[in-house]
Amino acid sequence: MRLLLLTLCIILFGGNTLRLEAKKYFFSNYNFCHITEEAGLPNNSVTAVMKDSFGYIWVATQDGLARYDGYRFLSYGVKEPLYRLKGNYVYTLCEDRQKRLWVGSDAGLDLIDLQTGLSLPASDLGAVSELSSLFNSFVRSVVQTTDGNIWVVTDKMLWCLELDSSGVVTAFYRMQAEADESVSAIAEIEGGLCAGVGNCIYRIVKEGGNKLRKQQLSDAIVPFSDDWRISCLQADGNFLWIGSNRGLFRYYRQTKTMKRYRYSSHREGMLSQAYITDMKLTSDGSLVVSTFNGLNVYDRESDTFSFIRRVEDSEERGLNSNIIVCLFTDGQDIWAGTQDGGVNLLYLSRRLEVARLGDIPWKLSAGRTPQISAVTEDKKGNLWIGTIEGGLYQMNPETEAVQHYAFTPHSSTSILSNNVNGILIDSDNHLWVYTWGAGISELDLNKPHSVFRQHSNGEVPGLEDDFIMSAVEDSVNRGIWFGTTHGLLFYDKKQELFSRVDFDSSVSEFESVGSLCVDRKGRLWVGTSEGVFIVDLFSFARSRRHFNYIYLRYKLNDEKSTQVERVNVVFQDRRGEIWLGGKATGLYHLISDKANRF
Repeated sequence: MRLLLLTLCIILFGGNTLRLEAKKYFFSNYNFCHITEEAGLPNNSVTAVMKDSFGYIWVATQDGLARYDGYRFLSYGVKEPLYRLKGNYVYTLCEDRQKRLWVGSDAGLDLIDLQTGLSLPASDLGAVSELSSLFNSFVRSVVQTTDGNIWVVTDKMLWCLELDSSGVVTAFYRMQAEADESVSAIAEIEGGLCAGVGNCIYRIVKEGGNKLRKQQLSDAIVPFSDDWRISCLQADGNFLWIGSNRGLFRYYRQTKTMKRYRYSSHREGMLSQAYITDMKLTSDGSLVVSTFNGLNVYDRESDTFSFIRRVEDSEERGLNSNIIVCLFTDGQDIWAGTQDGGVNLLYLSRRLEVARLGDIPWKLSAGRTPQISAVTEDKKGNLWIGTIEGGLYQMNPETEAVQHYAFTPHSSTSILSNNVNGILIDSDNHLWVYTWGAGISELDLNKPHSVFRQHSNGEVPGLEDDFIMSAVEDSVNRGIWFGTTHGLLFYDKKQELFSRVDFDSSVSEFESVGSLCVDRKGRLWVGTSEGVFIVDLFSFARSRRHFNYIYLRYKLNDEKSTQVERVNVVFQDRRGEIWLGGKATGLYHLISDKANRF
């Protein structure tokens, strides 16, 4: 959902394609979006961009850190009371396997729990006293390698932290930087980590005594000049790209050869500038290179570059700054952090196509249009569509073949009503069609020529209500719960019996039981017009008559409120998080099971 919201936001702010300064048309496929202080970014001087595993974009700046959801920013900084950092000048970001964000700044390291967005104490890494100096050092870079190790570059030291499965540091290694040979870039290549140290590139290896030792990566990689400084490294198959203050170099590991790529502000095929600030690969293998004078892309077939720079013509949209400091690629989208223009987002055109699915022959009276009340999909890919007044339809999306099921008076094998309220297909592949005022119809989808089995009030023992509003399957008790205007009904699949299960006598009537959800912990969430009930399904298994439950009647995020909460929908996402939608009260997120805090 977060990614969808972000995509929609990108589309809304999209611009036109850019006039190219070279004959290559890579960048002409992109739209541009500028995310700046005007949109809520803490500062327009951006130092790092990344996306976490929950879909949020994190932007590090020279004046704080921000989390972006596609609409708004959540700011982190030294003056933020809840989202506080040690330092405001943030240089680097890295997510570890425990879903913690490592934030490196001029004042040290911070850890953020990505699930809650809150800071974590350094003690979460274990009681290693030697790490205290690391957490209060100037941090330039943090990288996680494929083995789960965390590598940290400070102003004077290179660290390697080995973490166990819980995220606790089990061992650490470090290397003291020499006065004139600080570590300026690190990257993982086949066989381990390599680093730009001074004007050379080394492979970093661990040795006894908690020390890191550098080994020359290749005798073919020699300093280009005495003042050559490595700014960034990018592994690319058999190539290692080396960005520096003196241009871009490509080292081919098989032949142990180096090639330098020159720059020109006007000649086709060259880089836009010699000072390389960052490099990233897109999902289709395109190498994007940023400089202090524009953005470049490598053409593998011609072994040349094309570039774009800021276009002064205000009618055209492109880069808003030529001084690009950092890059992040998400698929084929390119996030370029600039020195003075915030983030420049380059995204491919996205087109939303809407087509009418077939020509369904609605069986309605003249002048009536269909009101679709429910849609679900069976195991074969057929769509089942419930309507108000029009009955039930089955449609094959590929062949567009449609079958109509309608109420037939005096028939014991048709659906009970043309007013379908909802549809449920259970784990036994039975279709349950529940209605407003006529009961429940059941269809066995395992049989090729099955007919409906009718369950209606007065005809079926235990079914005391025909006004059915919601349904959910219960694997703990092997049955189905139905929400009605009088509370809950339970259908026991084994005994094929309905029974009414009451809450406390003080709560027996509802305007609606609009939503039911069984979560991974075996709890039944019952969203009603009189609040939400959280039922322990294991307690119901003991007697099949009573259950233990928690009742939250009033506004969910205000314990002192006397406003009755009306819960329209309950949903559990793929991470197991519980979300509730209230009527006129917004969207709630459960953040504490024990305290029932929303």
